[in-house]
Amino acid sequence: MIQSTVFQIALQLGGIVTMLQESHAQQTTVDCPEGKGKVICTETQVAICWVGEDSASQRCLTPPEGVTDLSLDVWLLSYVFDDTVTVTDKNVESYREIIKAGKWEGAAYNVTFSLPSTWKGTR
Repeated sequence: MIQSTVFQIALQLGGIVTMLQESHAQQTTVDCPEGKGKVICTETQVAICWVGEDSASQRCLTPPEGVTDLSLDVWLLSYVFDDTVTVTDKNVESYREIIKAGKWEGAAYNVTFSLPSTWKGTR
């Protein structure tokens, strides 16, 4: 009887572990610069973290609907730089590299981000 109960509990826990693994596989995550935490978002969001000298900010960004692939990149770069980026700016090779690398190091802060599996930007 005890052995049967233990086996049933083990089966239930195995199911929970499987659900957690599946849930984790459907997330977008990124480690913050300088070990300042981790951002965990849904599978359709961008996980992004800014770390400055005295602060850290973590966010899950939901891309706007109905925009083109190029506009998604421009939208993300505007968040990364905390400044307006235009479609013509996007053609700069270093911007493409930032999107591919998932990080940017600025004078005042460093940014890491992870793109969702549904992203249709210029990876």
